[in-house]
Amino acid sequence: MRSRIRQKQPIPHTAEHSRWDVAHLQAVSATEREELFAEHRRDTEKREKEAKRVRRATRTAAFRELLASFKGIKVSSCKRYV
Repeated sequence: MRSRIRQKQPIPHTAEHSRWDVAHLQAVSATEREELFAEHRRDTEKREKEAKRVRRATRTAAFRELLASFKGIKVSSCKRYV
């Protein structure tokens, strides 16, 4: 979609996509839409949390490798003694 398409315009431009099926959208109650959105948010937050954990583990491992490359600095060294 182009950014200049207004909010009411996408349905005719993307009619071949099943998610834009107006009959389907009208068949879903407001409560069910809220539940689906809440489930989507939980899944999104779970994926983001997992990605953050993996990113932190990768960065921590890289930092430990950097520390290991220095002879006088250990992982347990305190910065005031370095």
